[in-house]
Amino acid sequence: AGYVLPTNTSIDARFTRLIADEDSFLNNGTFYNRETYVTGGLSQYYHANYGLKVQASLTYVDALPGSNDNLGEPIPGDEWIGRVVTTLAL
Repeated sequence: AGYVLPTNTSIDARFTRLIADEDSFLNNGTFYNRETYVTGGLSQYYHANYGLKVQASLTYVDALPGSNDNLGEPIPGDEWIGRVVTTLAL
């Protein structure tokens, strides 16, 4: 869900819940052993046709037991992911 304010600022929120089948590749501990994602974001649009956008978001990930990092090492708890994105359209 999101809303663009009259100041060309957007406030966004997203909730994702992944429930994989027992034999799904989504049960891979290194990359996909995370069921619940909650994201909040803020974007600022510049230019009349939204040709330039700066966006920031923060995601909380509920990591399941057995979750690993990119090197295959177990992680002790849940994760936080921060993103900053710039989009330019000519």
